[in-house]
Amino acid sequence: MIPKFASEAPQTLANFGIGTLEHAQTSVRIATWNVNSIKQRLDSAVTWLAERKPDIVCLVPERRQELTTEGGLDVVGSLAGLTEARHRLSDAGIEVSLFIAPDPAQIDAAARVGSQFVELHTGAFAEEFSESRGLGADQPADVEARPAESTEPRRRELAPSLQLGLELERLVSGAQRAHKLGLRVNAGHGLNYRNLPALFNVPHLVELNIGHSIISRAVSVGLNSAVKEMLAMMTDYDSGRGH
Repeated sequence: MIPKFASEAPQTLANFGIGTLEHAQTSVRIATWNVNSIKQRLDSAVTWLAERKPDIVCLVPERRQELTTEGGLDVVGSLAGLTEARHRLSDAGIEVSLFIAPDPAQIDAAARVGSQFVELHTGAFAEEFSESRGLGADQPADVEARPAESTEPRRRELAPSLQLGLELERLVSGAQRAHKLGLRVNAGHGLNYRNLPALFNVPHLVELNIGHSIISRAVSVGLNSAVKEMLAMMTDYDSGRGH
């Protein structure tokens, strides 16, 4: 199953207009590079990216001990360095996205940096969604990834806990603030087939970055079907909601 899945991945992503590692049949070029102590290697990283010329660079914080990204960039505390990096990437024709918590101070700082995008960290929202429905961390991947039969029943079921409501409101307010500042808004981290309908309350979303859930689902149904199911859930999204 895994070799077949791996061999179908580039063409499947190309068919849906999703880029993968400079695949020749896509119009999107994506490069990934994990660098420890990026502040000490920023000059080399920016030079490398300027040579590779991906369409967009998303700057995401990572610690060596993390299994997955645990928080957003501290743009407020790294304003000068991020602004310099953004200028150099912009000069190379590369758009920049900053992965940040939906915090007003971080959003304002991202606008001052001059990035074209922010990606709002949805991890806290995803965790609270799972908690509110009794879905623990040991939930089997294929069960967690199984899509709802339709999004409408899921929306009617939503009676979120207070904390979930607060996390969702943070995302709504963050997206509205970023949009007013001229930033385009992406979102990602922990999103899956179960919690996606709840995120539709957040306005102005351009792109959702979803990986683990789709790949987990693909192990059971194949990548082509997994991507189709996820895209079908997005068809009714109204980006102007709450404008």
